[in-house]
Amino acid sequence: MGTDATLWFMEVRTLQRGEWPLWRQLRFDALSDSPDAFRPTLEEEQDQSDEWWIDIIETTIEHPRGGLWIAEVDSVPVGMLFARIDTDHAVVEVGAMWVHPSVRGRGVGSGLLSAALEWARSRGVRHAELWVTESNSAAMGLYERYGFETTTDNQPLRSGSDSTVRKMESAIWFHPEHRDAG
Repeated sequence: MGTDATLWFMEVRTLQRGEWPLWRQLRFDALSDSPDAFRPTLEEEQDQSDEWWIDIIETTIEHPRGGLWIAEVDSVPVGMLFARIDTDHAVVEVGAMWVHPSVRGRGVGSGLLSAALEWARSRGVRHAELWVTESNSAAMGLYERYGFETTTDNQPLRSGSDSTVRKMESAIWFHPEHRDAG
């Protein structure tokens, strides 16, 4: 990956069949780097069998209402995001988003979120929701740039945690560059 003074190439793509080890490693990296951004703990997810990972990832990839995206910078995986459309095709739930610290603030999160929201829009979905740790101001700022607004719904991150997660919602009919245009 390049530094700030060099050019680098970013690609956001859907995870493909058979790439479950890639998603699992990104998930472990995410849970290690940002344990208070996710409900499960690193230990809980490391305890899962290969069969569990294969089942959950392959099932999501094959499901018409689910998707997994990864971001790669110079062919190195640096980010992830999950999205699922509800059974009424009215709401897309976004989650499991993480960006490697070395590329935060450089458009990777925007690329992931744009890909998932465009995927949902192309399927007729016009509303999105997610849960974010209240102390994660960078993530909340990204979501707000995409039109997400905080709701009054909040809950503990997990049993025994001092962290709180807050629900955010957005209409997804607009493109973020046009948010201030009316």
